[in-house]
Amino acid sequence: MEFWRTYGKTILAALAEIAIVVQSYASDGAITSNEWPKIIAGAVGVLGVYFAPARTNQPPLTPQSRSDLRDRI
Repeated sequence: MEFWRTYGKTILAALAEIAIVVQSYASDGAITSNEWPKIIAGAVGVLGVYFAPARTNQPPLTPQSRSDLRDRI
């Protein structure tokens, strides 16, 4: 279970990126210059998901903490 908690989002993002590459190639048998930005953006998204910290240990916001945040703005 800890494996999926740590890497689950990254695996799903990578699978979505693989689907984008397959769809780009399958549509016309080649990856064109118009499709490369979409593929690169997806790859950067996967890296962002991997490197973004999981915030599992942070307590949920309470009404008091929300009002404190609102007062700071």
